[in-house]
This record gives sequence, structure tokens and C-alpha cells, in this order.
Amino acid sequence: MNHMGMVAQKVSALTIPPLYRIGERSNVLRGTRLRTPVQSLLRSLSNLSARETRATFNTAPTTPDFLPIDQLDSMLHSHASRQTRRDLRSPHEKCEGRVREVLRCTGGCLPAHATILEIACGDCSVGEQMQLAGHDVHGIDLALPKRATTIRFAQMDATRLDYPSDAFDLIYAFDSFEHFSDPAGVLREVKRVLKPGGIFYSSFGPLWHSAMGAHQWFSIDLPYCHLLFRRDDVNAFASRIGKPCLTPNLNFWSLRQFRQLFESQVDAFEQIAWFEKFNVAYCDMITAHPGCFRSKVDDFDELIVRSIEVLLRKRG
Repeated sequence: MNHMGMVAQKVSALTIPPLYRIGERSNVLRGTRLRTPVQSLLRSLSNLSARETRATFNTAPTTPDFLPIDQLDSMLHSHASRQTRRDLRSPHEKCEGRVREVLRCTGGCLPAHATILEIACGDCSVGEQMQLAGHDVHGIDLALPKRATTIRFAQMDATRLDYPSDAFDLIYAFDSFEHFSDPAGVLREVKRVLKPGGIFYSSFGPLWHSAMGAHQWFSIDLPYCHLLFRRDDVNAFASRIGKPCLTPNLNFWSLRQFRQLFESQVDAFEQIAWFEKFNVAYCDMITAHPGCFRSKVDDFDELIVRSIEVLLRKRG
């Protein structure tokens, strides 16, 4: 690594973590004008930190496409002490954080008693907190909640919403667009059931090609394991050591596909905010095995953009 690269890494090591906590993990700046410059700075620092890795990736051959599975055990041991940024908040803390996130990001856009739909609402805990804030909350999910809920819940496919057009002031969804089998179909329904001027908010990830894109925290907790090794090999390894297989409940969409999807909505929605969130903590793995990554993606951003946050207003 040259001197510029070393300086960039040292600067990033000092500045990215606190900026990440302020600009992404906390709700301090959400909905404020400072959020955009903080996110832009994070993007610049992340790219600066990953500069040499990007160069290595751009000139890499497309072989090998996968590593032999007998390397997985040693790699797991060598990375065992590295944090993968798993969300360690309690369910209650996570719920409260999401409520504050939605309300801050949509501040000033909602009526006092808004009609709200949460897509992929899970146990309905976020919707229940939104209801306590004085809103009329509906929630849908493919699965029934595991406990009784006070919101208006319906078991429903998000691509076929059983609601009239122009019904909601706000629709939101957390960590779901990477799971939907038809993200474009979901957005079409969001557009239909939102009132003119209504707000759509979503924060989702990790994206498929990012370090934790296989959602592997409880399986093979190795960054990029799904790109370094064949999926069948990883699942067989997980079974041998008593771990669950990698989740099949993903749509495997790329960053490029999500960018194109939301860019195509310009006639239907005004884009209020779009944030791509970076994780450059595991660039050393890309540098060590560039062919495994170059054989699967042609844009380095696919590997370091871990999630997306989007805020839209329906036109009309």
C-alpha cells in the first residue's frame, strides 16, 4: 500500500465510526439538512479508504470464481474476533428506534392523525408504537404475527394489496425489499394505495453482494462467504458444524437493480432522500481474493454499499 493509501485508512479509521453513529445509527440528524452532507462525507471517506482495493478489483481476472471449501474453516477462525455489525439492540430498543426514524424522516409531511400502512410488519411492534403516537395503523405480512396485536393486521401479499386506491398518508417498510420476490410489483401497489402527496419510506439491506448480503449472522458468520464459496458447499459446511443453512428467503437483487428500479419511478414519485450506506471494513478480503469478486460483479460499489434508505412523495 502506498503512502496515500495508508493515510486514507488512518483518517477513515478515526472518522468513519463516529460519523456512522451520528449519520446512520442514531436519529439525531434524520430529517435535517445536515444529514445529506454527513452522508456525502461518509461516502467520500469510504471510497478513499477503499481506493486501493477498488484498483485491485478493477484489474483482477475473473478467476477463481470460488475458493475450495477446505479453506472456509481456517478463514472462520481468522475472522472470529472481527465484528460484523450485527444489530445488538434489544427488540424493544430496535422498535423504538424505528419509530423515531420514521417520524423524524417524515416530520412535517404527515397529518396529526395519519393513516399508515406498514409492509412486512413482523410482530407488529413498530406499528403498535406508531399507533400510540396517535395514528391509524394497518400492518401486513405473509405470516401471521406470533402474538395478539392492537393494530389492524392482515395476512397479505405486498404485490396484491386488498386496499382501495389513495388510502394511506404514509407507507413504510424495514429490511424487506431485499426479500420481496417482486420489488417492482410492491412499488406499483405502494403508488396505487398512497394518497396524492403521501409518503413512502424504506430502509433495507444488507444488499446481496455486500459483506453480509447472505444474512449469514446465525449461519456461517464470515463476511462475503456467499461470494467466496459455493452456496451448496457453505450449506453443507454449516450442517456439519450444527449451524443453520443460509437463508433462501432473498431475491438476490443487485445494487444496480435497485438503483434502476427507483430511478424508473420519477414520474410516479418525487425523491426526497436517497442514501446508500457503506461498509468498507472487509476490503482486505476483496484484496486477498479479487477474482472471486470480479467474477460476480463488474461494479465495485456492489461490494461496499450495504444498504439503502429512500424517502419518496407520491406525485399528484
